[in-house]
Amino acid sequence: MKTAHHLQPKMRTAPWLAVAIPLLMWPAVGCERQAVPPAPAAAGLAAPVEIGCEVLFHGRAADVAGKVSVPAGATAFDALQAFADQQGLAVEHRGNGASLFVVSIGSVVNEGATGDNWVYLVSDQLGDRSAGVRSVSPGDRLVWRFGRYP
Repeated sequence: MKTAHHLQPKMRTAPWLAVAIPLLMWPAVGCERQAVPPAPAAAGLAAPVEIGCEVLFHGRAADVAGKVSVPAGATAFDALQAFADQQGLAVEHRGNGASLFVVSIGSVVNEGATGDNWVYLVSDQLGDRSAGVRSVSPGDRLVWRFGRYP
């Protein structure tokens, strides 16, 4: 009498599976996680620039001072915006680049030709062009002060 085993389908395993399964189950002996050293700075990408920053309201609000980090190549206006964000101050401006003009910082608004206005200094040098094009360097001290332009 014949058995029914010849009626059962044959299972075939791929030969690579016979090797892969034991390898997947092999214990990871001597494998431990190692700290990956930080990647060197990519060519052309400089480290952020840290500068001192002050906003002097001359009695119209509390003065603020501190440090701020900005990308290399940042302008005096970029630094003002970063510092203002850090301090929770609103900055209003018009234009950009060489025609950028700061209208207000916090709630203190320029008063026009006969009043006080926002002026800036970088490392004690009065801004001689738009803050939108004046770059800052590591260690600079940026001061925005509300007062008369000298």
